Amino acid sequence: MRTVAFLTRTAFLVACIHGNALAADGPVRFTKDDFAAYLTALNAHDYDAFTRYYTSDVRLYQPDGQVLDRDGIVTFERSAAEVWDWRMDVLQIVIDDEGIALRARMYGPFRVDAPEVFGPGPSGSPKAGEIWQDEFVMLYKLRDAKIAELHFADIGFKRL
Repeated sequence: MRTVAFLTRTAFLVACIHGNALAADGPVRFTKDDFAAYLTALNAHDYDAFTRYYTSDVRLYQPDGQVLDRDGIVTFERSAAEVWDWRMDVLQIVIDDEGIALRARMYGPFRVDAPEVFGPGPSGSPKAGEIWQDEFVMLYKLRDAKIAELHFADIGFKRL
């Protein structure tokens, strides 16, 4: 019985990654294609587009204990984009009917010196024109085919 459950779960995860999984009670509604569209909007800093993928009560949990609501997330993303011309690439992703586990990196040149926003750290503080990379893990909890929670954990922020 455990082997069947494992194989069923494995097949489900593989199907989710390919965007065509079926849950026990119907289709999984948030697919890898949905996440790709969300990521495209995020990389374009299209705040109206990427927030459409959030529930109305979405929360972002930061490593320092800070919790941001939808407006706080947009403010945070806008502030980051004003100082850092970043792009996010997915390194690993797993999607199932309850959430998404993501390892990713953001990278790009800083528009301005940004010691008060990003530093100082082991690599110093970002200066205008320098290219930096942040590798991180993000866990997304899904509800009603939307992102309800984001949990962020930093792996490393460094100058390239």
